[in-house]
Amino acid sequence: MNGRIANLHTVFVLDGGLCVRCNGCGKRNVLTAQQVGAHMGNMTQVRDLRLVCSACGSRDIDRCVAPSRDAAARFMDGVDIQSAVAV
Repeated sequence: MNGRIANLHTVFVLDGGLCVRCNGCGKRNVLTAQQVGAHMGNMTQVRDLRLVCSACGSRDIDRCVAPSRDAAARFMDGVDIQSAVAV
């Protein structure tokens, strides 16, 4: 981690996706840049996104920016990955 705060621009540029895990039920998902409205220049911070678990309705969601699609696949396999940037 390099001290930068994750934003939607970073999600777009890295193209690995936004990894999310519900602390209520454990459901994991990787959201694409398109699903979270990420685009070049969008400086909305990832931690400010209002996410809700589709399985249990919890808002207690951990999130990290996957540095690559391979890292996102490992996350979906149950491996905790380090964000490329601070969330």
